[in-house]
Amino acid sequence: MNFFKKKKTLSLNAAQQRSAEKIALEILNLQRKVADFLNQKTTHLSARAWLSLLILFCGISASYLICLLTSAFK
Repeated sequence: MNFFKKKKTLSLNAAQQRSAEKIALEILNLQRKVADFLNQKTTHLSARAWLSLLILFCGISASYLICLLTSAFK
């Protein structure tokens, strides 16, 4: 067992590198558009509303995780 075995690195040629950069740029542009849209839709929310949404999100997430844990031990 070689825990510290050196991993092979993949080298991309120029065309693959350009394609990867183009895909990454498109993903970043899409993320920016979605972020701008969501910021525009939520500018009217107060700090109290944000806190309420955060507490609601945490409560829903916690209850779902508790359900997953309890079903795993059944």
